[in-house]
Amino acid sequence: MGITLTAKARRALATHLQQIRMAESIQVDGYCDGKKINNAKDAAVVRASVVMDELVRLGVPANRLRPHHHTNRAENAVVLTFVPMP
Repeated sequence: MGITLTAKARRALATHLQQIRMAESIQVDGYCDGKKINNAKDAAVVRASVVMDELVRLGVPANRLRPHHHTNRAENAVVLTFVPMP
């Protein structure tokens, strides 16, 4: 499955990198519209994985990333949710 980050998405991650690095954990939710794509689960998993790979490349520890996938919303995207450090 050929899912890659756009230059705009890479810039957005880099822009928020300090906030991302300060989080205790980062939930990475991959979305794909299950009503429009047959292999929506696979696509949602790959979307989350691609973003996680980029975050690790930028220096975010992999053990702080929490992947999730969703196929029940009419979205094709990835959403990050930050859990702040105590």
